[in-house]
Amino acid sequence: ALSSLLVVCPALTQELQPTAPPEPPDMKMLCNGKDLTGWDGDRRLWSVKDGAIRGETTKENPTYGNTFLVYVGEDGKPVVFKDFELRLSFRIEGGNAGVQYRSALKPFRDTDKNKWVVAGYQAEVENTPGKVGFLYHESGRGWPPGLRFAAPPMRYRVTPPRVPGVLNVCVSET
Repeated sequence: ALSSLLVVCPALTQELQPTAPPEPPDMKMLCNGKDLTGWDGDRRLWSVKDGAIRGETTKENPTYGNTFLVYVGEDGKPVVFKDFELRLSFRIEGGNAGVQYRSALKPFRDTDKNKWVVAGYQAEVENTPGKVGFLYHESGRGWPPGLRFAAPPMRYRVTPPRVPGVLNVCVSET
């Protein structure tokens, strides 16, 4: 009886693993997997490697304050999306990062450390267990009280208007 239990348990465990739903036919890839076409950011820090966008700081190439890679599309202007579902995978080796959404590029001033600074909501990506998916308000109030969460893998459904508050964010496990 014990041996049959050991055989059954792995099968049950595999069935419970979350899987991503299939991509809808109208899903748009924002990264071409070859270069940063359609993106604006500090090229010392951002590149494409092995088909994925890579952000890396080093002693030789430090970041000067928070800096972002901004999707600008084919015409080079920041894009305002309607309803969207963002699907991505990531790997982080130290530090912390995030994915901005419903955010705006802040106007550059001569006193700024870099020109790629945004304000808006971010899904936190941090190299600490349980700290992926926190809601963070970049250049704003930081972490809204009571709205921290971590539930990877997760789905965000974001709907307009642009940034009415956190009511337009829904997170659920997939």
